[in-house]
Amino acid sequence: RVRDKSKIQAAYFLYVMQDISERKRTEQYLTKLTAALGSTNDAVAIFETGSGGGLIIEYVNTAFSRMFGYESTDVIGKSPEMLSDRKSEGSLVLKLSDELHAQESYRQELVSRRSDGYEFIAEWHVTRVRDDSGATNHWVAVIRDMTDKHRYERALQESEKSARRQLAELETLYHTAPIGLA
Repeated sequence: RVRDKSKIQAAYFLYVMQDISERKRTEQYLTKLTAALGSTNDAVAIFETGSGGGLIIEYVNTAFSRMFGYESTDVIGKSPEMLSDRKSEGSLVLKLSDELHAQESYRQELVSRRSDGYEFIAEWHVTRVRDDSGATNHWVAVIRDMTDKHRYERALQESEKSARRQLAELETLYHTAPIGLA
């Protein structure tokens, strides 16, 4: 409201309107993406390049907290080194960044570590995210616990060994039995 010179009554009203439709659509889209990331069974982590050039954890979903045993507040703003095993040669961050310098995304199984120290094999599928100028500013990691898969593979190998051993025993019995077998 703009008053006249006497400052008693309004001379005219000034209205400014802005179309916020696009902003509302973007907010709705982000809400959907956040819900999708929160409901997935795979751990999702987003890393950004920190001020010193190293990677910093910017976002983790609920599945990440279940898999690694850290609450989001425990890891956001920290280096992903805390997720790597203590015995491995080289750093998790270097493994990630070395692979990403050569390609847009990659998939690799790495030994990872939970908050309680338990080490497990996880498949890391990491994708580079570029800004408008083409520079890499973020990495998105989808992480899957491969412990059960490796356990099943070992059990299958043991079962195959046992079956081969039993077959060899039967063949030996068949060839050495002093009676005829049919």
